[in-house]
Amino acid sequence: MIGERRKATYRLIGYLMIVAAAVLFGFNGTLSRLLFDEGVSPITLVEMRMLIGGACLQYEKQDIQNASAN
Repeated sequence: MIGERRKATYRLIGYLMIVAAAVLFGFNGTLSRLLFDEGVSPITLVEMRMLIGGACLQYEKQDIQNASAN
């Protein structure tokens, strides 16, 4: 029973992550254009993306390690 509930929760989280990724991907072009128009260089934009992506991956890695320890 608990395993099924956890599996359903993980599935829901997965679906929400897919939706969030699709929305962010769609918003990416508009946001990039706005930032370029404000004077942000492409290199700076890439650096920001890499920093945010790395932080998200690090957070997920810690979350996975904590889940496997339990």
